[in-house]
Amino acid sequence: MITVPALMLLGMPADHANGTNRVGILQQSLVGIRGFDRSGKLDKNAVVPMLAPTVSGAALGRFPRRGCRPRCSSRCCWGR
Repeated sequence: MITVPALMLLGMPADHANGTNRVGILQQSLVGIRGFDRSGKLDKNAVVPMLAPTVSGAALGRFPRRGCRPRCSSRCCWGR
């Protein structure tokens, strides 16, 4: 909510700002998973059944966005 508009205000195209933000989110997620695993609080048996729907949903969800131009992304964020 803050990072993408801030990057766009600094002149970065909307699609690049979105991708840059997702790299940080991925890193935070991996560190969180590692922390839960090291502390013994990660139930790996509960995670495995969720992997297929999560990965397939992410893969299918990128296709509608793939055809959207940067101007469309900017319009979604700024209304112009």
